[in-house]
Amino acid sequence: MATSSRDRISVDLQGLKAALLARAEAMHVSPSEVVRQVLSEALQAQPLSHRESTGRRTRRSVTGTQRLSLRMDHMHVLALNDAARRSGLSLGEHVAGLLDGIAALGGEGDRVGSLTALVASNAELSTLSRDIRHLTRLLGRGEVQAARVYRERLDSVGDEVRAHLRLASQALADLRPQRAAGGSVRSIRS
Repeated sequence: MATSSRDRISVDLQGLKAALLARAEAMHVSPSEVVRQVLSEALQAQPLSHRESTGRRTRRSVTGTQRLSLRMDHMHVLALNDAARRSGLSLGEHVAGLLDGIAALGGEGDRVGSLTALVASNAELSTLSRDIRHLTRLLGRGEVQAARVYRERLDSVGDEVRAHLRLASQALADLRPQRAAGGSVRSIRS
């Protein structure tokens, strides 16, 4: 039999599958974990992790994403899918964001609402920027009467910028990971 770095074999359970699945469910572990435990007891050996058995880590486990399978009751599955859809993230990104403690994903904020408000505020600042450029051109040409139209707008510019900065900082705080899994901060795509 050819050996593999994954230490896999196929076994005919000869009618033991139902008992194996029942034991795994009772222990809240996978059937593979039950088999490893039973074999390790029978062989009086400690099962090695994949890293220990091969002497190396796979590149994928260090740098890439991995598939995760969760067993949940139907209502939790629906709630998680709905929350991920509302946040505009994939299911995996949403769960990772929850683990990172991103407030907007945990029900403490409204991610989509925060982003929508921030986009609207950015549009307002863009308009303000155009108005200031136009005012500068008018004043540069000496057209003081035409520039007076912008007087009221300039009186409120400080308030508008401060309001935008408050909104931006709140949106960023809602979207910032509170803690990072594995000791590093990961970015969540928006």
